[in-house]
Amino acid sequence: MDKNKPKTMEEFGTWFKRTTLAYVALIFVLVLSYGYLVKGGSWGSFSDLIIAVFTVLIAYTTNLLLIAAWLTGNSWVEQSKHHSAKELLQTLSEFYFTIHEVHTMEFKLQSIKSLHKVTVDNFCNLSDAGKRYFEGTPDDASKEQIEDFLNYMKPIYDEEIQKYYQKISMVKDRLNELKFAVMVKSTPFSVELKKENIEMINEINGLLSMKENFHTPTSSLFEKLRSVTNYDSFELIYISDPIKEELFDDGK
Repeated sequence: MDKNKPKTMEEFGTWFKRTTLAYVALIFVLVLSYGYLVKGGSWGSFSDLIIAVFTVLIAYTTNLLLIAAWLTGNSWVEQSKHHSAKELLQTLSEFYFTIHEVHTMEFKLQSIKSLHKVTVDNFCNLSDAGKRYFEGTPDDASKEQIEDFLNYMKPIYDEEIQKYYQKISMVKDRLNELKFAVMVKSTPFSVELKKENIEMINEINGLLSMKENFHTPTSSLFEKLRSVTNYDSFELIYISDPIKEELFDDGK
């Protein structure tokens, strides 16, 4: 669009000169005609002359606006599509990040729920990730002390689990909103998408069904849309898959 701007301004300048000269000539002719042809050769009232001149000026201004709109029409269309492409890709990026957030929270929930599996007998088999949930426990704690500590922690686990259920539900609602936002914002490019055989609903549902390797399919769709929309101002940020914490060293 920037390359076309100087050309558009040059064309507008040319039309401006032509239109201005034409209207100057018209006003000149109008003034002369008003004196020689109206009311038997008399000038008439001064107000009539002012009204006539301003009528011509209004027509002149209107024509300049029409010329400007005609010359910049394609530029406005391109600018609008550029903005639509930016919004589409930004929304797809947010959709991708939110999918990652949901799975990260689901893995975290699984870890917290699995804390109920911890007993006095397998406490010593906790992995490094598992031990982080029990920081402050003395290394030489007796079985009775560990059992008392686990009994104390169980209600806390249950409360945390309920909080995560609520958080996940809220994020999933947001994810559903983003799903439809991506679909809506891809509408201005429906013709181009059809030519490239890109079914957005299938692409989006495919991303939602992914359990791992989220970046690869999302990046593929992102690049397809960049090509379709001719938008290359930013790339999709890479995020590695969420890490599933193993509670015990043996993975049991």
